[in-house]
Amino acid sequence: MSKNQHPYLKSNQFQKIYQSWVSSLLQLGRKRPLEIDDVFDILPDDQSQPWIDRLEKTWENEIALAKKSDKKKYKPSLFRATWKVYRNRYCIMGLFLLVHTICRFIQPFILARFIRYFAPCSNISLTEAIILATLTSIIPWIMFVTRHLAFIRSFIGGMHLRCAYCGLIFRKIMRLSIGSLGQHSSGKIVNMLTNDVQTVERLTIDGNFLWIGLLETIVVLIILWSYVGITILLAIIYTCFIIILQIICGKCIQLIWTKRVRKTDLRIKLMNEIIKSIHLVKMYVWERPFQFKVERVRKQETTYVILQSLVDTIKIVNGLTYPSTFFLIIFGILWYRRAPFDTDFFTIAFVLISYLRHTYLHNFSNACIHLSQYWVASNRIEV
Repeated sequence: MSKNQHPYLKSNQFQKIYQSWVSSLLQLGRKRPLEIDDVFDILPDDQSQPWIDRLEKTWENEIALAKKSDKKKYKPSLFRATWKVYRNRYCIMGLFLLVHTICRFIQPFILARFIRYFAPCSNISLTEAIILATLTSIIPWIMFVTRHLAFIRSFIGGMHLRCAYCGLIFRKIMRLSIGSLGQHSSGKIVNMLTNDVQTVERLTIDGNFLWIGLLETIVVLIILWSYVGITILLAIIYTCFIIILQIICGKCIQLIWTKRVRKTDLRIKLMNEIIKSIHLVKMYVWERPFQFKVERVRKQETTYVILQSLVDTIKIVNGLTYPSTFFLIIFGILWYRRAPFDTDFFTIAFVLISYLRHTYLHNFSNACIHLSQYWVASNRIEV
């Protein structure tokens, strides 16, 4: 048995949930600076070779199916291969987030019902009030545990897939002939290993919010419809417009990212060629022309970075203004129709819309961006 066996293997469920197995390392770090010998051995599931082997085998099956298909209708997809390798674990992460989302929507209704117990002439019994108080305390704990487990497993899953992608690229390069290898610059290979593989890691973290965000939207609109009826129709149309706009922004980011990485590859290729040329022919009079050439490519690359930032700004503004615009639409229609105002409705609606705002501003927007970037990166890696 190894001297520095990972304590996670001997931990109970409580320690695994709250990550208390790392306390021994933290206590040692308080006494003295940590050294390399203090680090735990890697977990068996975190070994990179098994993940690389699985992804490589699945990718080879994709290529074999593409060759067998008639008229080349079936195209090998790295995304499809990745999904076959990691779908079971990713669905478990999504299940944790689904439980977290359900608890988020149940919490304001339970709290509103519990507050009514203290109102005069309340018809809520003491037993029901105790049950509501218990649920009010338990639900935040369930939300904390499920979200924590979902995100930490997502980060670990992103690490697994990133290592698998890097290993797949490395093995592909080692199998190329000298002639084929000459068609790929070292700058492009470095860019794929540093930037492109990061997209799969980011998508693993936020990818589940692509369907969680849509599910939250549908549930919130159904709940609000039950309160105010057709009054919310215009707000639903506005919500659909925001979702479509987010998708369009994601598509624009995909196009901009494609052109940006091409310019990045070109800039790195130029720098490598310039350095090699300077080593061969040491003429300092070449420095200014080389500088202007690299600056021109870098300026074009920066232009795409600015365009991407502008699209990101549009997405952020949509997320920030969505709750206020949503309520403005509902308030305006209720005032125009002279409908009665229900304080319970606005309390619950404010909480639910705040949940949607956080989902769209952070998770859903990031998921759209990372998905767009991943499509570009996966196409580059497939070639």
